[in-house]
Amino acid sequence: MIEPSWALGLLPPLDRDGLRDGARTMRLVAAAIAIWGVVTGVAMVNAGLGLWPSLLMTFIVYAGSAQLATTPLLAARTPLPVVWITAALVNVRFVIFAAAARRSFVHLPFRQRVVAGYLNGDLGFALFSQRFGDTSVGTPQQHGFFYACNSMNWATWQVASILGIVVGDLAPASWGLELAASTALIAVLIPMVVRLPAVTGIVATRSEEHTS
Repeated sequence: MIEPSWALGLLPPLDRDGLRDGARTMRLVAAAIAIWGVVTGVAMVNAGLGLWPSLLMTFIVYAGSAQLATTPLLAARTPLPVVWITAALVNVRFVIFAAAARRSFVHLPFRQRVVAGYLNGDLGFALFSQRFGDTSVGTPQQHGFFYACNSMNWATWQVASILGIVVGDLAPASWGLELAASTALIAVLIPMVVRLPAVTGIVATRSEEHTS
């Protein structure tokens, strides 16, 4: 058991075996995350957002679909309320994710739930839901798995996004990076769609994309 006092109370106690299990599991899908991160970084720069705004966005927003949806709006100087509403609609699936995982985190202090919410991603949630499903009650083992998965997800995404941002102008559209990223993510996500929350999240995402 790891008591993360070094984290200023931002993390709950984490089980070492859970951490190792989560890290091993996330390594299997890290390549897909990296491809998507690079593509998102390239897209933000090529849309005219600029180097520093793109870097700031990837750290603060940390949501590929929302970043891609709002980047053209920001580049066109769209009023911020429109940008915020667009991002909220694209990310409505995370409300479903949070509701599905509620029992594992509801007993934690508010600051720890905020950190968990920020780190939670599509693949991290899918892996967590697939592993623990309806048995999730918030044990140190489950928290270890969750934070290992999503911390690796975050780190992989940030490194890949920064790489895409820095070399964005060097990647021609003819490389077809968007198709490669979508194909990689679909190949990873389809086997995980075995529970109702995951299916509902995908349906909600597709519905919002068609209405936005």
